[in-house]
Amino acid sequence: SARPPDRRQHQRRASLRLWPSDSTLDNFQQVIDRFPVWTWCGNLAAIAVVVTLITVSFNLMAGYAFAQLRFRGSGAFFIALLSTMKLPASCRSSSWSPASAMPGVIRPAGHGAGA
Repeated sequence: SARPPDRRQHQRRASLRLWPSDSTLDNFQQVIDRFPVWTWCGNLAAIAVVVTLITVSFNLMAGYAFAQLRFRGSGAFFIALLSTMKLPASCRSSSWSPASAMPGVIRPAGHGAGA
């Protein structure tokens, strides 16, 4: 438009900042006080350790079998195993959705939709 900019609009633009001048960590403290954040972190760590141990155990046994045993189709089976190891689990499953991945981790009891 041809009219000059409004003074309030100019002041509003001038008050916008990339970083707030009065930064505080109070929001983090409120979240930690209201929700069992440390329990969630412990659950995630336990799941990560268990999944890692299972994966390493399975792959260790498979690696030993492929190194020591010769059987018909071992080359094709080895390529198939390596191919699935390169893809994340979420890509390997055709029915995966965020809600079905690990409901206890994503939506803990009492803190989710429908609770």
